[in-house]
Amino acid sequence: MQPLNTSISSNLIKTIAITIGLLLFISTVIILPDYNIEYLTLLFLTFPGIDKPIHYSEHIFFFLIIYYFCYRILKLRNRNISIGITLTICFIISFIDELHQINIAGRSFEYDDLIINIAGIFTGFIIINFRKLKSFASKFIILIPLSIALYLTYNSYHDQNHYKQGIIFEKEGKFQLAKEQYLKAIELGVNNPGIYNSLAWLELEFLNNDPESSYKLTQHAVSLSPNNADYLDTHGWALYHLKRYDEALIAFNKAYQLNPEIYCIHYHLGMAYSSTGNIDLARVHFSRQIESDRSERYTILSKMMVDKISNAK
Repeated sequence: MQPLNTSISSNLIKTIAITIGLLLFISTVIILPDYNIEYLTLLFLTFPGIDKPIHYSEHIFFFLIIYYFCYRILKLRNRNISIGITLTICFIISFIDELHQINIAGRSFEYDDLIINIAGIFTGFIIINFRKLKSFASKFIILIPLSIALYLTYNSYHDQNHYKQGIIFEKEGKFQLAKEQYLKAIELGVNNPGIYNSLAWLELEFLNNDPESSYKLTQHAVSLSPNNADYLDTHGWALYHLKRYDEALIAFNKAYQLNPEIYCIHYHLGMAYSSTGNIDLARVHFSRQIESDRSERYTILSKMMVDKISNAK
């Protein structure tokens, strides 16, 4: 017969190992997308709104697996305690899942994602209590979180369909078609700052439209999201085209402070400093753009500006 203390020690080691495994698994599910931004971007461009059912299913699974862990592994036989702990852990995971995206390039915090996460958690809660729902009609309570998930998925598709199609056209160099898709999204009442920013950038860089109209677009984007580095950068570029160089510098520097990794920020800063007569700082930023080699286009343009500055002396 196995000694009691040996049995307790073995069970404790097993519980600790399973706990660590569960934590590692949940952490991997949350963090893994941060390292697959390009694939996620392609997926979300191809299937607008698909992130919503992914979030929903993910948090149903989190609830079920954590409840099983509490009830079966930790042997918390009081169901209410197990459910309470599971709900608490799932809500914490949901908030962490969204909040950590703020500092990840290409990802962002979305209230809709937080809502759909919570809908998934409550769906998991209903699933484990399904047999306890006495009447047949009461079982339809599961339709409440499911309806929320379906609504948010449809709403996301509605908001993103033309926008994402515009991004695809822009990547393919079909700039006029991209503009038409962005405008369709705006006509449908989509008030996403990213659309206004993309449309302004398209007009400034590729369509050579009136910079005043681009300025109005970037102004609106920045008003909706004042601390978004990309929007501030485009806003500064619109101001630059309007020859409002000092204001452009303010926007560029704020964008740079928020995110020094913007692929064209040093070129923009170089152009703004060059236009305000600060040639030394202009050269510094053009050189940094060349060294970063983040964009072939802006590397070439920066080299041209360095040659121009050198030849002017």
